Parts: sequence; structure tokens; C-alpha cells
Amino acid sequence: MENIGVELARVTFYLLLIIGLMYLISYFLKRSISGRTRGRYIQIIEQVYLAPKKSFTLLKVNGQIFLLANTETDSRLIYTWKEEDFPGAAIPEKEESFRNIFNKLTGVYRRGNDEK
Repeated sequence: MENIGVELARVTFYLLLIIGLMYLISYFLKRSISGRTRGRYIQIIEQVYLAPKKSFTLLKVNGQIFLLANTETDSRLIYTWKEEDFPGAAIPEKEESFRNIFNKLTGVYRRGNDEK
């Protein structure tokens, strides 16, 4: 029979390694997602794909909102609003973190939230 302490140390090491890798992946995903949608002067409010390589994009630039139609080879301006005239809900100033989105998606299945 092998030493239980060695096996326990090995399991603990691999568990910590997996948790560390998950944290690193989460960190880099958060940086890549937030870096793609929010710049210093330009913010992508929403992007809706109509077909492969065809989409509508709402951009916020310097208090104005632009609706763009994007294809593989072209981008065209469809409409422009001032921020205060934009029809619809208020534009969020800060994006949700990956942790908040993940908690919303998995919160229903957590222990203690089961139906009684």
C-alpha cells in the first residue's frame, strides 16, 4: 500500500494547478472581451450578426451613436443619433464582468437556490 500522504499531496497539487489555469484563462478572456468592445474614445454598444460576415453595429463616439452595416468588404453608415436622442434604454457606461455574467448564468443551479 502506497503512502496516503504522498497521494494526498499529489491530488492537492493537481487541484491547485487546475484552479490556477482556470483563473489565468478567465483573466485573459476578460481582457480580450473588454478590449474588443471598449476603447478609449470608441465604444461598441451592440453588434448583431445577420449572416456570416454580415452585421449591424452600434457605436458610441464622442456623444453620438452610429448604426453601421458591416459586410466582409464594406462598412456603411445607416443612421446617426445624438446620445440623448437615442431611442431605447440608457446605454450602460460600464460592462459587466465575466464573474457577474457567469454567476447570473449558473446562479439558478447553485446549492441553496433549489426549488422547495
